[in-house]
Amino acid sequence: MIDHKLVESKRYFINSFYLYLSHFSDYLLSFLTLPFIARAIGPEELGLVGFTQLYGALILLIMEFGSSLMAVREVVKKKGNITFLRSFVSEIISFKIMLIPLVFLISIITYSFIPVYNDSYHYLFIATLGSILQGLAPTWYFEGLEKMKLLAISKTFFR
Repeated sequence: MIDHKLVESKRYFINSFYLYLSHFSDYLLSFLTLPFIARAIGPEELGLVGFTQLYGALILLIMEFGSSLMAVREVVKKKGNITFLRSFVSEIISFKIMLIPLVFLISIITYSFIPVYNDSYHYLFIATLGSILQGLAPTWYFEGLEKMKLLAISKTFFR
């Protein structure tokens, strides 16, 4: 006889392990590469990169719009209902696509009012594009389906 509680706790443990591995790899890779990057580009440019990363995080917050937390919950609740999931994923992605013009408008305003980007507009463009793509990535879907291994491996590989 199969002990369902044991199987479920093992699944939670494995998914948690891969989620922690994914986040840990982000910090570890940053920790290992930051000294080389700092030495290569210098302190002023590193400050601009850090400022731009902060801007990218703000844009990502706008793209996410709190949908990731709600979306994971809905996918977990309805993961057996394929029709609902197709419709739900379509709605979330459509909503995020509708936010893209707003994000570009914010980036144009940022370019216009923050003088540091006058000579370094490529940083702003890369941060905006990266945040849009990261916001469109359906990580919440895989988290809801509890497929953390695939998510962690792909996230670590692309970092």
